[in-house]
Amino acid sequence: MQTSHAAAADLYWIPLGAGGHSVRFNGRVFEAIQAACQHRRRRDLYHAALTVDLDGHRYIELAPSPDGDLAEAIGGPCRLTTDPQIARRLLAIVATAPTPVWGRDELRAGEMWNSNSLIAWLVAGAGLPAHLLTPPGRGRAPGWDAGLEVARRSGAHEPPDGRRGRLEVAHV
Repeated sequence: MQTSHAAAADLYWIPLGAGGHSVRFNGRVFEAIQAACQHRRRRDLYHAALTVDLDGHRYIELAPSPDGDLAEAIGGPCRLTTDPQIARRLLAIVATAPTPVWGRDELRAGEMWNSNSLIAWLVAGAGLPAHLLTPPGRGRAPGWDAGLEVARRSGAHEPPDGRRGRLEVAHV
């Protein structure tokens, strides 16, 4: 096992359906219906992906396809932190994440729970201000706010050691 303390956590905003036509088409239909119901303009949809590099190892949390989709991220990776303690916390809390049925609002958070929800919950649970993170341009990440709400309710946004992370948010 390597003893290096090099660490990084990066967030990627990947256009929904990157690398596949079916997901892209269904996402556009979903967004058209949501926009009509909410009396607003349609927006681009994004899938959040999180990578954690720690001690010479890379962990990928919920990238649709780790082999290619990260390269399709808009704006490249957004560096959240280089603090090894926060990176370890991000990995440690994965096992404690909520596990409701995806695509439903079983936790009554105001929107469906999905991979974006989990990423938002993890980032908030690691003590980083996830509420400051937003998809590029006029985009949106369905489920992101559900993750923030569940983290807020459960106190997951308060790290157990009381040590809050500073959001670095730099494009690397």
